[in-house]
Formats: sequence, C-alpha cells, structure tokens
Amino acid sequence: MPPKSRSGKRRPKTATMTEADENAPARAATAEPKKKSRSGARKKPAASVEALQKRNENALVPPPASGASRGRVASAMEEEMDAENDDAGDLFDLLRNEGAAVMLQAQDWRCRYNANDVSGVAEIYSLLVKAAGCSTGVTAIEMQRADCLSIMNRIVNDMAAGNLYGEDPLNKRSKEFKGFKTNFLQFVDHCIREASETGDLYDGTLFLSWLEIISTCSSSKARPLRAAATYMGLQVITSLVAVVNNLSKSRDLKQNQMDTAMQEKSCKEMEMLKSLQSAVAECQEQIEVVEKYMQDVFTQVFTHRFRDCDEAIRAACMKALGKWMLKHQLVFLTDFYLKYLGWSLNDKNASVRLEVLLALKTLTSSESHLAMMDTFIVRFRPRIAEMLRDVEADVVVEAIRLSAILHEHSELDPGHMNVVMSLLMDKNQTIRNTAARASKTLMPTLTEAYRKHRKISSKERVDAGEKQLQGIAQLMTELGDRNNGYAKAIDGLWGVYKVLEEPEMIAQTLMLDMSMEEAAILANILVLVIQKSVGEDIVKPNDLSASKTVSAKQRHASEIAHETITKKMSAIISDLLNKYQAEAEVVGPLVEVVRYVKLEHYSLSHLEHEFTALAEQVKDIFFKHSDKRVLEACGDAFNYFTNDGFEAIKPFAQPVLDATVSELSAKLSPALKKIRTAMGKSDPSVADESEGHAFELRMAVSRVRALISKCNIASGVDVFSELSQFIGDASRSVVIGRESVSMACSSVSFMLIWRALELMDNESTTVEQVNAHITERDTFVANILHILRRTQDLFDDSDAESANKVERAVISTICDMVLYYYNSSTLPSSHPAHSMRLQLSLRDSQDVWAHCTALITPTDTTQDADLNAARLAYRMAMHDEKIAENGALGADFLSNFKIGGPWTDAAIRTYCNDLRRTGPQVLVRAVLTALHNAYDEVLSTDLGNRQLLLEAYSDLATRLSDMFALSSRRDRIVMRILFEEAVNFTLNPEPVYERFPFLAYGLSPFLIKLSAVDAKCLTFRVDDAVGKVDDEDVRSTPLIDFADKLSARSKGATAQGPMKARRQRVEKSADDVVERDDDIEQADDDDNNDDSTDTNGKEHRSQTLNDGPVEKPSKRSRRK
Repeated sequence: MPPKSRSGKRRPKTATMTEADENAPARAATAEPKKKSRSGARKKPAASVEALQKRNENALVPPPASGASRGRVASAMEEEMDAENDDAGDLFDLLRNEGAAVMLQAQDWRCRYNANDVSGVAEIYSLLVKAAGCSTGVTAIEMQRADCLSIMNRIVNDMAAGNLYGEDPLNKRSKEFKGFKTNFLQFVDHCIREASETGDLYDGTLFLSWLEIISTCSSSKARPLRAAATYMGLQVITSLVAVVNNLSKSRDLKQNQMDTAMQEKSCKEMEMLKSLQSAVAECQEQIEVVEKYMQDVFTQVFTHRFRDCDEAIRAACMKALGKWMLKHQLVFLTDFYLKYLGWSLNDKNASVRLEVLLALKTLTSSESHLAMMDTFIVRFRPRIAEMLRDVEADVVVEAIRLSAILHEHSELDPGHMNVVMSLLMDKNQTIRNTAARASKTLMPTLTEAYRKHRKISSKERVDAGEKQLQGIAQLMTELGDRNNGYAKAIDGLWGVYKVLEEPEMIAQTLMLDMSMEEAAILANILVLVIQKSVGEDIVKPNDLSASKTVSAKQRHASEIAHETITKKMSAIISDLLNKYQAEAEVVGPLVEVVRYVKLEHYSLSHLEHEFTALAEQVKDIFFKHSDKRVLEACGDAFNYFTNDGFEAIKPFAQPVLDATVSELSAKLSPALKKIRTAMGKSDPSVADESEGHAFELRMAVSRVRALISKCNIASGVDVFSELSQFIGDASRSVVIGRESVSMACSSVSFMLIWRALELMDNESTTVEQVNAHITERDTFVANILHILRRTQDLFDDSDAESANKVERAVISTICDMVLYYYNSSTLPSSHPAHSMRLQLSLRDSQDVWAHCTALITPTDTTQDADLNAARLAYRMAMHDEKIAENGALGADFLSNFKIGGPWTDAAIRTYCNDLRRTGPQVLVRAVLTALHNAYDEVLSTDLGNRQLLLEAYSDLATRLSDMFALSSRRDRIVMRILFEEAVNFTLNPEPVYERFPFLAYGLSPFLIKLSAVDAKCLTFRVDDAVGKVDDEDVRSTPLIDFADKLSARSKGATAQGPMKARRQRVEKSADDVVERDDDIEQADDDDNNDDSTDTNGKEHRSQTLNDGPVEKPSKRSRRK
C-alpha cells in the first residue's frame, strides 16, 4: 500500500514494473541488507554522479500504457505534487519575518524531502530564487522536466522582466524582509545539521542536489541571484565545518573509550571494543566524506566568487574564510587557503580589505594559530605595513590593531611599529586612539630608552605610573611638537594610561631634579592633561566652526575634575614657577596652568596673599622672558585674573596689572624716543634689532602687543600716542626695524579696537568722541597703507623676508580693523558710533589685495606660498565677501587655484566650503565673476594675442572646475545654477556673438561636473539659440561646438572623449567622491604628509587649510 502524504491521502505509486524491473525480486534476494544510520532510519545507497544526472529523466516515468492511461497518471502526479506544495507552504513566506521557527521549518522540510526528494529540492531552489528577489519560484514539475541551468536562465529572464519584490530580501535594512537573511542562513545550517544527524547527508544525493543548484546560480550574471547563491554556499561550508567538529569530538570520545576497553581482558569488554572500533571507523569515514563536500563547494563557489565584481560578495567570502580557519584549522589554516587572504589585502574596495584584516586579527590573537601562519606573515608583512597608510580610516584602525598583535608576538620589526606610533599625529581621532592603545606593546621599550638616555640606573625602583610617564615622555620626544604633535599624542593616549589622569603626580615629578629638556616635555604633558581633564579640545583649541554639544554628565565630570585640579595644583604651582622661572621652555606651559586654578579657592579660603604672590610671580616672568609663548601665557593669565576669573579677586589682581602696565610704559617710552630720533637721522642701526636701542624697543613692543591683545589696557598706557607717532615716522623714514614696526602696527590697531568697542558699548558716547576717534583711526590707517606701498623700497631684494613680514603685519592689521569696525553698522542709527565703520577706498583695497596676491604668488617661480600667506589671502577674501558689496577679491582669489602652491590651494578650498555654507548662489557668483573678469581681459586685448589669452582662459576654467565633484549633491546644485546663469548671460534675451567663446572656453571644462539630467534641461535652450544664429557665420562656431558637447553630456557622455575621461576618473576618482566641510582653524605644514595619499601616492580627498597641502610642493614653477 502506498504511504500517506502529509494531508493524510494515499500516494499513488510513482513507478510500475517495467521490463527492466522483471528481475527485481531476484536482485532483491541477492542484495546486501541496507545499513541503518545512528537514528535507526534506513540509509539510502550512495548515488553515483551518472545516476544523479539521470535522476530527472528516470524519476516518475510512467510505464508503457495507452494515451489515456498515461495522461491520467501524469495528471494525478501533478495534482498530488501541487497538493503537497500547497500543504507544505512556501519556505520563503515562512522565513521572511523575524522570529520564525527556523528549526521546525528545517525539520518539516526534511520530512517532505524524505517523502519526495524532487519536491524538496524544488523548495530549496525556489527559496534561493526568492531570496535573490525574484517573485516567481520553482515548482517540482519544472524541477523534474528541466536542468538547473535552464531553470536559472528562466529566472534571470523573469527578473529582467520586472518580476521582483519591492526590496532586496537579503538587505538587513529592509523593512519588508527584516530578519529574512538571518533566518535564511539559519535554515541552511539546520538543514545540514539535521541531515548529518539522520544520516541523509552521507548518501550523496542530498548534497549533490544542493551543490548543483548553488554552483549553477553562483555563476549567474544576475548579481542578486549570484549573491544569494554565494551566501548559501558559504553557509553550507560553515555548517559542514560544524558537522566535522562534532564528528571529531564523537570520534575522539569513542577512541578514548576504546583505549580504556583495551586495558580490560574480559569478553564483555572485547565485544564493546569491537563496537567502538566500528564506531570510530564510521566517524572517520563520515569526516572524510564531509571534508570532501567542503572541498567541492569551495572549488565550485569560493574560488570563483572571491574575485567577484561585487565588493559585498568578495567581502562575504573573506569573512567566511576567516571563520573556517578559526573553527577548522587543520584543513583551512594552511598556506593554500591563507593565500586568498593575502591576495585580498590588495583589493580595491575598503570593505574587503577590512574583512581580511579582521580575520587576520582574530587568527593571530592565538599563538597556536600564529605558529601555523609563519610563512604567510613573512610573505605579506610588507603589505600589512603599507595598509597603515590606507586611505580609509577603518582599514588603518584594523591594520594598527593587527600590527600591535604581531609586534606583541615578536613578528614585526621596530621600524614597522614606528609607523604605528607616528599615527598618533593623525588628524582622525579614531586612528589616534587606536595607535595609542597599540603603544602598550612598545611601552617597555620606550621606558628602557628613556632611562638609558638619561643614565638612570636599572636598579632604581619606580612604580608603574612613573614608568608609564617615562615611556610617554620618550614617545613625545621622538614624535616632536610639529603640527601640534604633543596635543595629538596626549589626545590619543588619554584614557589608555591612568597616569595621564593624575596631574598632581606629573607636577610632583617636575619638582625632582631633571634636565631642562625632560622638564619641558613634562610641563607640556601637564598642561595638556589639565586641559583635557576640564573638557577642552586640545587638538583644535580655536575651532569655533561647529557647535560642540556637551552632555550634563560630561559637564558634571569636567566640573569635578576642575575642582580637583584647583585643590591639587594651587599648592604646588607657585613652587614650580619659582623653580623654573628662568627656563622659557618650561615656564611657558606652567604659566598656562594658572588659568585652570579656580580663583574663588583663594577668596573662600582667605588666601588672598597667596594669590597676590602668584600674580607677582607672573609679572616677574613677564618681564624676564621674550619668548612669544611665555608672553602670551602671561597675557592670558592677567586677563583671567582681572576679567574672566572671580569677581572678589579682581581688587587684588588689578593693582598687579596696573604696576605691570606702568613698568612697561617706563621701559617703552625712552626706547621710542631714541629710535624715533635715529630714524630721523636715517641711522642704519635702527634696522639691526639684535642689539642696542632697537633691541630694547623690540622687546618692549612685543610685551605691549602680548598684553594688549589679551587685556584692555588702552586707557592705562600713556605711550600709545607715541606708538602712533612712531608709525607715522616709519611711513616716512628710509630705514625701519621690521619687527618693531610690525608689532607696533598690531599694538596700535588693538588699542584702537578696544577704544572703539568701548564707544560702541557706552550709551553716553558723544559725537565729538566718535569724530575724534575716527580722525585718529584714519590717520593710522593712512600711515600703515603708506608703509605697505613702500615696503619694496624700504628693503632690498636680498631682504625680501623682512618686506614680506611687514606686508603681512599691515595686511593682517587692516583685516582685523575692517572686521571689528564693521560691528558698528549693526548699532541703531541713532547711536553716535553707528558711523564708525571702516571702508577702504577702491584704490586702497586694490593696493592691499595686490600685495596679498604677491605674497601667494612669489616672484621666485620655484617657490610656493607658505601657510601664513595663504591664510592671509583667505581672510581678505572672506572679509571682502562678508563686508563688501561686490566680493571681487574672492573671485581674484579663486583664480590662483593650482598655481600658488599647496597651501594656497588648501585656502581656496576652505574659502569655497565657507561659500557653500552661505549658499550655492554665493559660490556661483564668485566663480562667474572670476570667469567674467578673465573673459573681459580676453576681449580687451588685440587680435594677435587673443588666442593665447583664450588658452589661458580655458586653463583657468579647467582649474576652477577641479574644485567641484559630480558625486557631491551640493556641487551638482552649484553646477546647475552656474550653467543657468552663464547661459542667461550669453543667450538672453538674444544671443550675443561676442559672448559665444565664453561658453565654449569657459563652461566646457565644467560639463563633466554637470549631471546628465541638468544638461538635458539646458539642451533645449541652447538648441533654440543655435536655431536663431547664422550657421554660416564663423562667430557661431563656439556656440555650435558647445551645443554638441552639451548634447553629448545629456546622454551621459563626457565632454573630453572616452579615453581622456576614463584616465581622468582614474586619476581623480577619490577627489570626485569625497566632499568635506572643514574650517580654517589649524593646518599641518608638513608638505610630505602621507595621510592624504593612498599606497600609490594618489590624493583621496579634497584638502583644506585644516588638512594641510593638497599636493607636494614642487621646485618648478606651476604658473603660466
């Protein structure tokens, strides 16, 4: 009687006796008895490859019968299979939701497979197809009548026809199929494990059916189907690895039992021994079969898909391979499989490289695994070192962690770890923090080097905290303080070493006897640790471009840390200042610490006399040193004492500040009189500021500038009028001191700004006071402008550095004054100070910008502009954009892109980013103004030189177009507005022949950055204009050429030809992908910074002044 189906109905027999089956009873009599599996079920005989290939032909073949009988049998079979599929339900629907009973579904499927293998295999094929997103499945009838390749081709055609789900089922972010991918892979895992437990896995039929489906679909041209099959194949190997491990454990257990039984001599034990030997042999046989399965799937799926064009598939292969190596080392942790990881270290996609590094990090964490990878480590060690300079921060982070593990196991040389330590200076905070954690493996070596260099005996006993401090000091010594290196190092090391959370210990260490070099390092560590403790950004202390959100918990922790620092440092700071008062490199950071001691501590504890003594110490240090950092630190301390500190302490601080100002005036006034007299006599000694009265004046003016830039002492210094007269004399003298004049200009400007702010804030300000102030200010501005125009006459060609210094000081002074005086325009019109806005005349503005342009384009064509000149030009352009009505300086500033040097390029990128934030129209106005000005120059020249200028004009447009990226949404908006404005300028209301070259030469380089959709919209307007002009007129040629290029771009083509465009995409792919919104606060002046290049030295992002140079400086001219 035929067995029952799941619905309870009797199944008809699927085959009848044929001629070949007449001898079946005889064969059955002579056949060997079927073996039972461990579960008790009968095992199916192993199927040969030929039998499996003919399975579809031989399955369900009706016997020879009449046409009517054959039709009835086939119809009955189809109805039964359809009924079974309906009763079983669709696996995809059962697994698509989160929380599905995956194990039960796997058990039910196994039962259905045992009842009808063709229907079961069809369910798996259908599940795989629907997992790929195809809404049409695979039926048992189709599985019976066609091979896997034909079915796959039909599925691909269905997908191309649009039979798809709305979302990708394998996408974990999909709302409709949330949890399906996890359920899908778990279902595959449970099916393999269930088949192993029941013995169905070892007969070959089930596995070969799955393998045929997976290998066929994994080679499909349809990416979703290929990806789903690959994921399924990788999960099959993972499940087989688990099966092998379980079988190995069972074999080892039975082997131990057999060894115990062999020691017994009883007959009962001998019978058990035979049973155990049979069980061990069976386990070993099953292990070999499963390992053969793993090798087959690996060969037919992994070896092809690990180099797939889809990075997600490649990354999944690497992730799975790492798991296999970890769980089954004897097979996979060999050089044969490790080479795939090594090859993928060079993958072009960061996600693939990241998965390889994650796998290697997990493997190398075990010494037993590492011992099996020695050949691999030796071969690919250089590539791991190169990945420390990868363009992706996540890859660099994992490369650092891998390097730290390898160094801990002595697999890397010290030079490799030196690169890791240099990453403490990286701009990315995550990279700095990771490099700091990796420094733990180097800390013993650093501590030993510190003690050896300072000849500290190894027998001297020190605690762990002091050892850490010595190692950190040695590390900072090796890194140096270039580009704010100390701050970046401490920011990365913060939270890794406990000693950095104990500033009192660092201060106590400073009280010990040590060299000044060592004390300077520790003093810098102390002030940075205190700043970090109170929540300050030590890497970008002046970054005000982004609002920094601080939680209540962080704010509370900072307040507690501030209180603790006040209690601990107030007792020792005076002793430290007294000990190191003569050492500028040490006392400068120590004076900065004073600002982090809460002044209410002295008032509430009735320790005002201690505060007075501290203020007197700061005053003494202020007059003992001329170092810029020390003077500015003292100025900040005085400002903290009198303005930002505690109100009750101000009466005790003000007398000290007044005494400082009085003493400063007493030293400045005589020096001014003597130098002014010498200038009247054209005495050459005025220019020599290293000795004599010129030196005295330089020291006095430097202190005045340091103090007045921090505190409002304009009303307390009587010599500011003398400084103003000194500036007037300098504007007429034939010899001046560059340092004294530069700092005097800045000091007087600060004095005028302080007084102007007082007039703006005071409601009782009179018109007479405002007029008097404006007269004094305009006189000063006229004098410094006269100095600016005479700089080339005051200094000869051999002293160009002095001329540049004076020019920068004057330009910076003018920028500051224009900006601060602009605030007066925001006052009510009834306020007398409303009219104090400083507006330069057109001639003065052009002269200032001409000198600024000369700074960013040096006369020596082998040199490039430095950081200070680039920042100065940026400030002028931004002030002109915000304050002036036309913003013409910004357009001229843009014209220097890619000809003024890396720092100028960084400044221009920063300027463009600022304009983007303001609005796309503002940036478009600046670019179009630059193009219009250049084109007007082309039209104004004679016909003989016009072609040469047109080439230069086209070069300008090409350089400007390099600042934009098609991949940036905001840049696409900018390009859309740019083309609309340019087309309107040329063609509306009527086409202007003289402006056609403006489009052809000026806008054609921007076409590659214009989206095809926007180009298509513009095509209609341009074609309409082409229809209005005379084709026979030569003047129409530029417009026609532009229309052809625009039409090609609207169809997706580039404006420069396919080969050139492809080459350009390769060279600038990273620049066109990344968009940055950086500020101008800080910049690295390391021209050889490797952080902006990948392993091939190509730039990978748009640089700004916050990132450093955009390219390495060249010793040849890049200006035409």
